This record gives sequence, C-alpha cells and structure tokens, in this order.
Amino acid sequence: MSRLLREMRRAACVAAVLAMLPLGGQGVARDLEANDFHDWGNAQLIFVQGAEPLDRALVQATKSPYTHVGIVRLTGGGPVVLETTPSLWEVFVEDFLDQSADGHYAVYGLRGLSEEDAFTPPRVANDFLEAPDDPYLREGLSEMSGAELVNRSYRSLGLDLGEPVPLGDLAAGSPELRTWLESVWRAHPDCSGQRLDRADCLARLERQKVLTPAAIGAAPGLVCLWSSFPQDRERCPGPR
Repeated sequence: MSRLLREMRRAACVAAVLAMLPLGGQGVARDLEANDFHDWGNAQLIFVQGAEPLDRALVQATKSPYTHVGIVRLTGGGPVVLETTPSLWEVFVEDFLDQSADGHYAVYGLRGLSEEDAFTPPRVANDFLEAPDDPYLREGLSEMSGAELVNRSYRSLGLDLGEPVPLGDLAAGSPELRTWLESVWRAHPDCSGQRLDRADCLARLERQKVLTPAAIGAAPGLVCLWSSFPQDRERCPGPR
C-alpha cells in the first residue's frame, strides 16, 4: 500500500468517524501485507503481546502471549480498533499492531454472531471514548484496560467474556509478576490513596481480581479466526 493511499484512508476515516480530532497513532505504522489477516468484521477481537514489564509478566503468569486486546469496527476508511492506551480511542489496525513486541497478533470472533448484532459491541465501546487506560487491570472503574473494554462491550449482547482471577493467584506462578507488583505498589492508586505500607498494600493487591486478555481469549464461544503467534499454529488458521 502506498503512503499516499495510506494517508487518504486516514483522512477519510477522520472525516467520517472522528471529525472533531485526529485518530491516534504517531508516525508511519506497518502496512498490512498479503499474508496478513484481511477478512475483518465488526466486533472481532484483536490480540497482541505488548513490550512493557507487565506484558512480560502476564505472558509468564497466564502462559499466553495475549497481553493486550482491542475491538474491531469497520468504517468507510478501513477497519479500526477501539483500544485503551493511553486512553480509549480508535486507531487503524496497522497502528494498533505497532504495539506488538514481536509483530504477531491473533484475531477472534464470536461463534454465531449475526451481522446485525456485530454492530453492538463497537457501538457500546464508543460510549467510553477518551476513558483513561487502567494499567492495573482492575474491574469496574472509570479507567479501563482493553480486557475490561471487551467485557463491558459484550455485556450488551448478554455475554460476560473472561473470568477474573485474584492477582495473587497469577503472581504465585510468576516471579516476573511478583517483581512487577514490588515495582508499582507505592504508586498504585489503591494503596497510595490510603497510605498503605508495603505489606498491607501487597496483601490488598493480591486479593484484587483482575481480568486479563488471556482470560478473554479463553472465553467460551470465541473462535480463533487467524493468528501469527507460533503458540497458536495447532489451533488457528494463519501464515505457515
């Protein structure tokens, strides 16, 4: 895809979808190529593995490469992804993939979802535009992670995707997640606001239930449509 065509797509999407402000994403992102996924549809979920310390810890804790997730929406300018970093906004698929640590990604869809119902989760997700990201994966706050966005949006279809688990259970099998907790407890809003010391803060955090992208991907009813992750080769279509 030429840079001119890329910029024309971006301008069309800005004019048609977000006329008030430009789309997220900086610079020139990777272009989709022939061996990429191209059968995009509303309400599909796209997973990547990020490059932050929490991403690496989640890979170890969940045994899954999925550490960030967004919701696909079709527009006249091409598919966009509703995603939460640094705040909820729409970006082109290519820009979303720039967050991938290794270039791999996976696309999931809900089995049996009608074309009409597929409009609903992205529409609901749009209601949360500009909500700040929650880097701590907590449930039910004005801030939200990608997994929380997916869960809230699919509730509009009567579905509760993903099973939250206590953070302590995840950390028990992950030295990297334990290290991450040690690095963030002082600044964690649930501890700093109450001036908790280290022991009380860590105890509180370990009791907190968190919703991970891996839990979303494992939800019943979701089907892996395509993946370039090596771990998915036995169960997902994709490049070989």
